[in-house]
Amino acid sequence: EGLCPKSHSSLRSSASLPYLHAFDYLSPEDLACPPWADAPTRQRCEALLDWAAPTLFRHLTVSSLLQVLTLLLLEYRVVVISRYVGVGASIALGLSALLWPFRWQHLLLPVCPLQEAILDAPVPFLCSLVLPRVATTLSSAPTNMDRGRSKSWTSEEIVICNAELGTVSVPTEVERWKPPAELLRQTPRLASLRQRLVGCSKNVGSQVAAPEFPRERGREHAAVEMCSALRAGMQEIAKKMLLVSRQVPGIIGTTVWRDDMEIQILEAQDLAEDFYQEFANTECCLMFLERALDSFD
Repeated sequence: EGLCPKSHSSLRSSASLPYLHAFDYLSPEDLACPPWADAPTRQRCEALLDWAAPTLFRHLTVSSLLQVLTLLLLEYRVVVISRYVGVGASIALGLSALLWPFRWQHLLLPVCPLQEAILDAPVPFLCSLVLPRVATTLSSAPTNMDRGRSKSWTSEEIVICNAELGTVSVPTEVERWKPPAELLRQTPRLASLRQRLVGCSKNVGSQVAAPEFPRERGREHAAVEMCSALRAGMQEIAKKMLLVSRQVPGIIGTTVWRDDMEIQILEAQDLAEDFYQEFANTECCLMFLERALDSFD
């Protein structure tokens, strides 16, 4: 005790070395996680978010962030559009890392070499496109181009995450999927932290001036705390699914198992949302359960 700094505590440089900035060290409590949560993957996700999170949180509003994370859990096809390759890549990689303890099991292209051709992919994907290239696809619908969507995209159930506007556009049939309660409970905290991060600016997207990192330590810590809040929500979802699945015998993913899992979810009072019925059938959930249940053997 006393030898390990507390969670995200700072070790400041001496006054004689003012050009050295503070360093953050994670406490053992932060690094520790239950066996089913896959600690190595968490460490990789946290390392990735150290780079991607500030950009991601500046460019997406809280409601947009929760919406796109929910749709990623349900394995919809998601396209991030931005004017800058770096911004789009940061958002795509940051979104994938925020899914922990779940993992994105499908196509991930933070820098998409295929550009518009990716829209024809028949599998779930998370990719980033440069806005000028996307505009050529949307030239027939100039009024929709500014919003980052078109009728053809909507009909294909593609979710458009617009980094320039900080919004997420979804097809009508997808709008029924609302963020689960575990994520929605984090909304007030996330909104407060994001306000700190963007310097109380009401602008979103590329119009937000980049905070001075790492000198603006309060803003940097805001990004860390936003990751922590989202991680807590994801872990709640994971724990509930794990507890229910332990009551279901058989091989995960089989027809019998899926039917029994559906019954267990319907009977669980804290899993009343339709989200859980849909989520239980995704590769994201099935792969998590398979890894997690193995840790109990």
